[in-house]
Amino acid sequence: MIHEHLRFFRDHEDTPRALGLDPDFQVLARFLESDIQEDARLCRQLLGRISPVGSDHAPPIEFVGNSFAASFGTDDVILKGNTDGNPYTAVLEPHQVELALKGWLEFIEP
Repeated sequence: MIHEHLRFFRDHEDTPRALGLDPDFQVLARFLESDIQEDARLCRQLLGRISPVGSDHAPPIEFVGNSFAASFGTDDVILKGNTDGNPYTAVLEPHQVELALKGWLEFIEP
């Protein structure tokens, strides 16, 4: 379950933050903070694009944001980031990313 791996909170400046509780989810948390931020529209767009990936013949969906490049495939989602010259990658299952995006959307919307 996604909530076992991610925690959402607001910092002292009321900025939404995510905390990943293991390495791949730490990368996913950074993705949510840096590329999605408080953009509910972008979050919905990505959710809408993940759903068609369920087809066995669907090509991967690519997304390039502020700090990450993401490839949404049928079997996995690959997040590649680079901050401060430190590259990092996470490979997650599509349903894990979908649940994270849904949770983030619920968190950032008033």
